Amino acid sequence: MCYRSQASVSGLKKLDRCIPTQDCSKSVGGDNMGLKGDYVLLQTFPEGKQITFICSVGYVTAGGSPSITCTAGNWTTLMLKCERYNCGSAGEVENGNIDYPEGTEFGNKLVVTCNTGYNMVPNNVQLFCGAQGWLGRLPICEVVTCDPPPLVVNGVFSPLKESYNYGEVVQYKCQKDYTLSGSSSISCSEHGTFGPAPTCDPKIDNAHQVDGSRPPHGYMSTVTYECISGYVMKGGRTLTCGIDGQWSPALPTCQSKSLIEITTWCKSIHGFNNFNKVAVCEIFFIVGCAFQIILFLVKKHI
Repeated sequence: MCYRSQASVSGLKKLDRCIPTQDCSKSVGGDNMGLKGDYVLLQTFPEGKQITFICSVGYVTAGGSPSITCTAGNWTTLMLKCERYNCGSAGEVENGNIDYPEGTEFGNKLVVTCNTGYNMVPNNVQLFCGAQGWLGRLPICEVVTCDPPPLVVNGVFSPLKESYNYGEVVQYKCQKDYTLSGSSSISCSEHGTFGPAPTCDPKIDNAHQVDGSRPPHGYMSTVTYECISGYVMKGGRTLTCGIDGQWSPALPTCQSKSLIEITTWCKSIHGFNNFNKVAVCEIFFIVGCAFQIILFLVKKHI
């Protein structure tokens, strides 16, 4: 192919001449872009042909003309610029956090983590920045729940509920004649379980355990007690935990030696023919009882 052009020679008539045209080979354009429409199928383009480029998937126009023209076998300069699409923030997750370790541009991945005491639902979600925004839905962070805590023999706990949320606390209290061993309160942990429950051990005033098992006491466990100095044990010193969770035999008591001696002396007096002895006996008995009552009240107050 050619196009006509007129040329003149001095003193002569202008003459037409044929100048051959030059086709342009296919242009590859710039980074992250491609030819628009059917032009992508062609390998050569005629003189004067204009073609248009578009940004690749995941990229958007950042300015500049998208078109170039074939001129004398060469393409004019392509000014189009393409940059990665930026998805921006994906929003917020209640009781959790969203991190963008790679950024927020096309192809990047975000990471969701839940706060302590919360589980991700669904788990192991991966969200990527797509050509038009974040792909998929954000997970939610659900609070961890615990089944009711362990029951304690000879004790109760409160509040009573079917399930407990992370961080909720229950309080234990022992029945009369039993003392709490361990923490009186336990809480629902991040793992969905309560901490170890306390036990309610036999309460024997003025005594201490000298042998046997330690809480929690299981079936056939034994404990042995001994009265403190100045007291004498009445009843069996070794107790066994039965299948019903009760101790047997019945709990012993520790009685004051001085009170026992006074009582024994009083019982040795027959009749009331000796007024002085009876009066002294009653006085010592009353004083001994009063001392025991005062000691009991002081311990309760402490």
